[in-house]
Order: sequence, then C-alpha cells, then structure tokens
Amino acid sequence: MFYVPETAQIGLSRTALGVCAFCAMVNRNPAYRAVFYDPFAERLFAEGAVDGQRILDGLTDW
Repeated sequence: MFYVPETAQIGLSRTALGVCAFCAMVNRNPAYRAVFYDPFAERLFAEGAVDGQRILDGLTDW
C-alpha cells in the first residue's frame, strides 16, 4: 500500500516537475548544456525519440 497525500494531483509529481524544470534550464542555458550534454539523449531526439529504448539499448550494447 502506498501513501498518497490528498493534495496530490493525478499524473503530476514534484519529482517530474523538478526534472522538467531542470531539463528546461539545461536546454536554455548553453553553459549548462556544455556540462550536461548527453550524446545518447541527442541521438534519441534526432531519431524522433519514438524508439528511444531500442536506440539506447543499441548505443550501450558493448
């Protein structure tokens, strides 16, 4: 059984919001982008991110 506070909104979590805010900050700021640049993510976006898991598996298949 999981505790869910009554104020929780369905489908929306503080963790998800934090990740989205962080990603937006990184994408908009070139300095952050240089530090947090992720070639795997760039490849996923270039491929359309539809087959993201398959592409990521292929890139990390050593």
